[in-house]
Amino acid sequence: MSEGSGIGAAVIGTGFIGTVHVEQLRRIGVQVRGVLGSTPERGQARAAALGVPRAYASLEALLADDSVDVV
Repeated sequence: MSEGSGIGAAVIGTGFIGTVHVEQLRRIGVQVRGVLGSTPERGQARAAALGVPRAYASLEALLADDSVDVV
């Protein structure tokens, strides 16, 4: 996969492995569109810490985001 592939991803889970997933997706050129945490507050905190543009408040909100190609 090349840099700037145009694939948009969202990550469910903001604990240790969620952070690893975000880092590895970026490494292969995937654009991480947002994260979904166990609570909206946790999601917002991790999104800010990771520089991810969006923290979803619910699974429904994540799935409704047309910029997300893969979860």
